[in-house]
Amino acid sequence: MGNWTRSKRMLLIAAGGGLLLFLYVVYEQPGQMRTSTASMIIVTEKQHSSDYRTSWVMAYDPNSPNRQMFKIVVKDPIIWNLIEKDREYFASYFKKGNEDYHFHQLQYSKDNDALR
Repeated sequence: MGNWTRSKRMLLIAAGGGLLLFLYVVYEQPGQMRTSTASMIIVTEKQHSSDYRTSWVMAYDPNSPNRQMFKIVVKDPIIWNLIEKDREYFASYFKKGNEDYHFHQLQYSKDNDALR
């Protein structure tokens, strides 16, 4: 870049910044608020779609006064297979806008040796 002028460098920087902004808008959907939660949950149901492409659990926070059931999508089938009904877990999960929750982390609540 030895013989590039300052204006060419600024144009390159602006184009790179524009590309980053475009990627952010496309992939992060900034108009939708992202909500993250960490809590104890008790899994009451395990379900999947008829084509097995989507799986989820129904759970509630036992420490919440209203104990409202909610759906958490499980992307990894190995994780879904390891989840047990009527068991308490510590979980962190998130959602964007009005979408369903997705797991970020899941740990059996009594497992002190689990990797984090």
